[in-house]
Amino acid sequence: MEDLRGPPDTRSEAIKYTHKHTFTTAEVQVHENTTTFEVDESVSEIVIYRSVDITASDIIVDIIGDCENITRYVRANLWAPNANSEVEQPVWSIDECKNLPAATDVITPPFETGTWTLNIVARGGGFSGTVFQDKFEISVTIKRTCIEYPLEDICT
Repeated sequence: MEDLRGPPDTRSEAIKYTHKHTFTTAEVQVHENTTTFEVDESVSEIVIYRSVDITASDIIVDIIGDCENITRYVRANLWAPNANSEVEQPVWSIDECKNLPAATDVITPPFETGTWTLNIVARGGGFSGTVFQDKFEISVTIKRTCIEYPLEDICT
C-alpha cells in the first residue's frame, strides 16, 4: 500500500519575526521588545536582517569619538535557549549609536533546540512627519526543511 502513494517531497518554509520602530517625539524615548521563537531539528538556517538609522549620528560620533556618551542607540541580542547572559556571549548582537546600513547575517547549524530569545533595547527621538526620525528594523527569519509525504498535510 505504501508504494501506491508516491515518493516524499522535501519542502522548505520560512517564518519571519519583524520588529520595526520609528521614534517620533523630540524627547528621547526608550523602546524595548522581546521576541521568542522555537528552534528544533528541522531548522536549517537563521537569517537576521538589520538596519539602523539614527539622524546625524555620524557627525556626533565624529565629534565625541565613541558611543559611550551617546544617548541614542539600538542594542539587540539573540540568545540560545540555555544561555547565561552573565557568562556567555549571545549568538548574535548589535550595539550601534550610528547609522548601520541594511544587511543580513546568516547563522548556520548546529542549533540548540528550544526557545530562542531576541532582546531589543533602543533609545531615540525624532520629529513626526520629517526625515529627522531615528528608526530601526530587525527581522529574524527561521528557515525549516521538512519531508512531506503524499496524501498527508503534515511536514515532518
